[in-house]
Amino acid sequence: MRLRRFLPLVPHILLLTLCGNGQAQYTFTTNNGAITITRYTGPGGAVTIPSETNGLPVTSVGNSAFSLRTNVTSVTIPSSVTNIGALAFDKCINLAEVGIPDGVTSVGGSAFALCKSLVSLTIPDSVAFIGDSAFAVCTSLTNITLPNSLSRIEIHTFYNCPGLLRLTVPDSVTSIGAGAFSGCWRLSDITLPSRLSSIETYGFYNCTSLTNVTIPNSVTSIGEWAFYYCTSLASVTIPSGVTTITSGAFASCSSLTNLTIPASIRSIANGAFTACISLTSVTIPGTVTNIEGTPFSDCTSLTAIIVDDSNPLYTSVGGVMFNKDKTVLIRYPEGKSGGFTLENGVTRIETGAFAGSKVTNLTLPSSVTSIGNTAFGGSRSLTNITLSAGLTSIEEYAFYWCTSLTGIYFTGKPPALLGPSYSKVI
Repeated sequence: MRLRRFLPLVPHILLLTLCGNGQAQYTFTTNNGAITITRYTGPGGAVTIPSETNGLPVTSVGNSAFSLRTNVTSVTIPSSVTNIGALAFDKCINLAEVGIPDGVTSVGGSAFALCKSLVSLTIPDSVAFIGDSAFAVCTSLTNITLPNSLSRIEIHTFYNCPGLLRLTVPDSVTSIGAGAFSGCWRLSDITLPSRLSSIETYGFYNCTSLTNVTIPNSVTSIGEWAFYYCTSLASVTIPSGVTTITSGAFASCSSLTNLTIPASIRSIANGAFTACISLTSVTIPGTVTNIEGTPFSDCTSLTAIIVDDSNPLYTSVGGVMFNKDKTVLIRYPEGKSGGFTLENGVTRIETGAFAGSKVTNLTLPSSVTSIGNTAFGGSRSLTNITLSAGLTSIEEYAFYWCTSLTGIYFTGKPPALLGPSYSKVI
């Protein structure tokens, strides 16, 4: 009697099974007259999901429903299904074919992650949402058609899909999430939509075959390390709506020879173009009022940093970058070789100013009073330097790893400040 009293309180989500060939094939739950597959338990091979059971429509492939079912080789999803849950086919490493019907509106996070045999997939225009890492590590995926209803490519959607050769991103997409194409190292051509506004951190990291990418003028934000290690990328035009070039945004683009920085740029972050070893010159527009650290470090072919005359804070002389009144030497381009004599009036050699440079010998004027940390770090061609006795500060590691440096000379008595810390700066 007590059991009967509580039966009406049991939720209307019931566990069901569909049987075929004498064995259970699926487990389901039902809610509001619709079925969600919770687990496939069948023998594998080519699987056709039923469109209904017990007179109720199957509307969802639930979270992890087929996860780790390595014996499944193909799946046909019925037109009654509107949702594919998170991890639904995760690690189905032998799944080679999937038919997603028109009517599905969402594909959950990691839904097809590590489906390493999946080669081609068409996603219908009914799909408005594809979750994080949906196709991550689908290593055989060479062709995918994305829906025109998609507004965003989420984080790690195609992470480490090395089989992907080319892709057209639908015009409906306005943002590309962090690491969305990271590790797609065979991706050589991608068409980005005209409405795209942002490319997030690591968006195209390690896309080493990417040679042709046009960043549309609609883009206003390029995240840190967005094109890091795109080693085949030879030309970059940064859109006129972007105001900041972020840290590492184009770092290690070793084939980059042509770079256009628009007048919209206000700030260039530390390491923005680190190790762009083919870049020979760069022009800083008059709008740039903030340059952090060393944006062009390890650009070993860079011979000239040219600053537009209209810039209120920076200037350049002979391809060497200074502050506007030429009292601080900010950056000596690493590819500029030979000797260098600095004109009187400069009071400081900034942190990392000559780091990694090919300068062979250097004379600093009496006006120089301070040398920044790692100012000459890694300048392996530097054989001798003449310093002024007017120096009041040489920061630690100023001459770190100057392996050819045989002499530091002074135009007068060396300053007393060098006593306890001198061993640290050489």
